[in-house]
Amino acid sequence: MLVYTDSIGYGRGYLPGESRWHPVSRNELDGPIRELAERLFSGEILHCAEIAALAPWRYLLLVERAEESQFDVLTDLSSSAPELPSGILCCAGSGENFHGFRSRPWVAVPGNLHLSAFLRPGREIEGSGVAFIVLAVVSVLETLDSLGILAGKPMVKWVNDILIGGSKLGGVLAHVQTQAKTVTSAVLGIGLNLETQPSVSLTPFVPKVAALSDFVEDSKLCSPHRVLDALVHCLAQNYEKLATHGVSELLDTYRRRSLVIGEVVTIFEDSIENRPREIARGRVESIGRGLELFLEGVEAPVFKGRLVL
Repeated sequence: MLVYTDSIGYGRGYLPGESRWHPVSRNELDGPIRELAERLFSGEILHCAEIAALAPWRYLLLVERAEESQFDVLTDLSSSAPELPSGILCCAGSGENFHGFRSRPWVAVPGNLHLSAFLRPGREIEGSGVAFIVLAVVSVLETLDSLGILAGKPMVKWVNDILIGGSKLGGVLAHVQTQAKTVTSAVLGIGLNLETQPSVSLTPFVPKVAALSDFVEDSKLCSPHRVLDALVHCLAQNYEKLATHGVSELLDTYRRRSLVIGEVVTIFEDSIENRPREIARGRVESIGRGLELFLEGVEAPVFKGRLVL
């Protein structure tokens, strides 16, 4: 995998210490990757290294400070640059104009992980609209499990929030494009608080926030290098499962790690209003294949909204 960064100091936080860097001009990069680099990096001269990585990952772009959301850039180029290759990872140390689910503002502060991934499956994938959300969620949960002392503690709060002990640790996004039944591109966005609790307005939907460092005694367990390495590995393995066998196995894991199944919840409209309207209330009996919630005593399943436990 080829790695490009605008800061060797920042890049070393994510790569093994023995990685060898050499300067490279953006103009030397292949066409579609050059276009991506021009959107992400402000400087003309970058630093390049090469490391081993599992398929499908081919490129990793590490930007110390991003001027626009990498998720948005990849989503834009997925349509405007059809030659953009599959297997791209973009990681920002901090940045502007980042957002979470349904474009809610996301604070991208130093010390945390802000990762976007670009894939071109080129095949039919059942339930692709939610399959890549499930892929990202399960990969984050398994990454946190792999740290050892946190095994089984991270959970998913419907639809896409990662929590430990009731505190939000991060969240995921997915943007999928299809042509007929073929998935032509998928962009994943993953935000994970490693070292810093971002300053956010607490609400009934997000009553508490935390960073991974709050739950471990040894800070090395949540180092950017260790977490990114594990996450990239889990994403590769789970993408292979999804592409080969469909979403069922990953969805079973999502359900097992759900924070809401068996709990009484209230669902509100996903609205920017200060007092969104309540649309459903009840005990969650199950989660369907489209991530819809089935509530006890509620006739119709709930497909969207904001949830309060």
